[in-house]
Amino acid sequence: MSRSYEIKPRLGGGFVLTMFEDGEEMGRGIYPLPELGEPFDDDELKFTLDALHGEAMSDGESWVSLSTD
Repeated sequence: MSRSYEIKPRLGGGFVLTMFEDGEEMGRGIYPLPELGEPFDDDELKFTLDALHGEAMSDGESWVSLSTD
C-alpha cells in the first residue's frame, strides 16, 4: 500500500490536507485561519500561515508513516 498527501490553500484562508491511500482519498484535515477581532498585519499573517502549513505537513507525514500491516 502506498500513502501520500497533498496540502492546498483553503478558500477563506488556511490550508486543506488531503490524505490518500493507493491513490484513493481517505480523509481530509482543515487548517483555517483563526478569526480575530482585527485583521492580521503582514508579519502576523505570514507567521500564522507558516504555522498552519507546518501543522498540516506534520499531520500528513504522520499519515504517510503509519504502518499498513
